[in-house]
Amino acid sequence: MKILIGLNNKANKNLIVKWIGIRYQLDIMEQKEDLNKEFDLLIVDGPVLEQLKDNIKARKDTETPVFLPVLLITNRDNVKFITKQLWVTVDEIILTPIEKLELSARIEILLRARRLSLITQKMAITDPLTGLYNRRHFFVITEREICKVKRNGGSITCLMMDIDHFKKVNDTYGHTIGDIVLKEVARRIKSCLRDFDIVARYGGEEFVAIIVDSNLSIAQKIAERIRQRVSEKPIELKNNIRLPVSISIGVSSQNAPNIDLHILIQNADKNLYRAKELGRNRIVY
Repeated sequence: MKILIGLNNKANKNLIVKWIGIRYQLDIMEQKEDLNKEFDLLIVDGPVLEQLKDNIKARKDTETPVFLPVLLITNRDNVKFITKQLWVTVDEIILTPIEKLELSARIEILLRARRLSLITQKMAITDPLTGLYNRRHFFVITEREICKVKRNGGSITCLMMDIDHFKKVNDTYGHTIGDIVLKEVARRIKSCLRDFDIVARYGGEEFVAIIVDSNLSIAQKIAERIRQRVSEKPIELKNNIRLPVSISIGVSSQNAPNIDLHILIQNADKNLYRAKELGRNRIVY
């Protein structure tokens, strides 16, 4: 895990780097903009905290509800200031002179809490079977993305996708095989999307994707790539069973500033239903 070190005291900085540099990945803070970097623990001293307390608090807030710990290295003279910052900006304190064993223990405790927080957050936002975002988190992050598009202009496209004849798979082979199909189809869908697109399991055998910063032409190409990738080869099962699979897709697009997520999904869902009516394994725009 990565530790960002923001210390004015050079002696303390050199000591900490020497003690923990072998075990952890370290980054030295040179300016306040370094708080925007990715890190798992911030170590600061009194002067840096006093100067950047609002920036540090804002950085911690961006990670909420994930825990981003801050460790303060300070002396006993700053008790009043420390008290005001404790559990607001600062999560743990070490008084100087620094003891190596105490430093190592405090760091490991804070990083352990960080790891558990990340695991808990992942469990809260992902579908346990497919590893995609769950429906609740999909709405949260998509609304954020829509706000950006409304501010900056552009369009946003929704893909509603449904595995064809999935009930028949469950009825014929059982739910264990059905789960294998869901996981493999989810993997194939995700492999066709860009890193910044949003994809989630919407429910049952239905998936939803938001194609970010795109026009309808780009979304059509992505949708066709998904359709082809899902159906290009059967899913390999035990006993040499090769199970053909296909997907139907409904597509809807809206332009800023008139974007409404619920209408966007509703229109994509109508087009998905139409794709089913027209024979499945196809896309309706």
